[in-house]
Formats: sequence, structure tokens, C-alpha cells
Amino acid sequence: QNDNDLVIPLEINSRYAAHYYIGINCASATPDIKFNFTVPSGATRRYHVVGLDPAATIGIGSVTMMWRDINDVTVAANNQFPSAQIHVSYITSGTAGNAVLQWAQNTSDANGVTVVAQSWVEVWKVG
Repeated sequence: QNDNDLVIPLEINSRYAAHYYIGINCASATPDIKFNFTVPSGATRRYHVVGLDPAATIGIGSVTMMWRDINDVTVAANNQFPSAQIHVSYITSGTAGNAVLQWAQNTSDANGVTVVAQSWVEVWKVG
């Protein structure tokens, strides 16, 4: 699902750096959470995610770090209120538009996963 609160407007022919802090809430360790981004036509994005490894079941555990330029990355969502930090590089071409964070449960489960209200994004235009 699109997160309508974590949207970045992108201008044409520009470069951006963004830092997302994502607070995660879930009543169990089963579903975990996955992230992706939509960008304007012709734009590219690469991202680095730091979060609790999906196999972790408590708030302290293995940290996973991934550098991606493809779809979907998964981190743990459990009842210990974990978080993920995502660093993204956006490069646009001739089309302006929005970069939109998308998130969803990774595994179907009765315990819903939510991104908490204290989540945020900061962005810098770097070129």
C-alpha cells in the first residue's frame, strides 16, 4: 500500500538523497514488513535498508543491511516496536512526479502490521 504521509515531490532532471525513519508495530513476529518505492517514469532509485533481520523475534537481534535497486526488501515486524532506516538515492529524468514509499505485510497473518505516526522522511536535493 502507498504511504500517503511519506511522499516526496521530485523535479525533472534532478538528484535527491532521502532518509526515512520507519517505526513499525505488530502484535506478533509472524508477518514482518516489506518496503518498495514508486518513482516517476524514467526515474531510478537505489536504497539501503537497516532493520531487524526478518528471522528476529525480539527487539534485540540480528540487524540486516541491504543495498537494493530492485523491488521489495523485508525487515522484522514484531511486538517490540522495531524500526527501519532507509537511505534512498533518486535520480529523475524528463518526468516530474512523486516518490512514494510502499509497505505491506510480508506474510499473511491475522496480526496487522502498521507504520506508526512517528515515522518521518527528510530529503535533500543534491544535484
